[in-house]
Amino acid sequence: MHIQDPLLSDLLLRWHVWVVVQMKNDFKRMEDEMDHLAANMAEITEFSARISDTLQDRRQQITQLSGVHTLLKKVAISDYLCV
Repeated sequence: MHIQDPLLSDLLLRWHVWVVVQMKNDFKRMEDEMDHLAANMAEITEFSARISDTLQDRRQQITQLSGVHTLLKKVAISDYLCV
């Protein structure tokens, strides 16, 4: 498409340049947001792993205590039956 009017042609060129600049800015902003999101996800993953490790230790302690409790109940029942 060829525009005869130089003023209109200049205006159209400026508009195209503006659109390209806006697209570049939008892309940069989106890239920055994605970087921020990735950093947040990494932080959440690390925090989640620490919580999981803590809970794993607690699970092991509870399993151990449950075993001791079961054993104590058996001993108490056996003592009761032997009396």
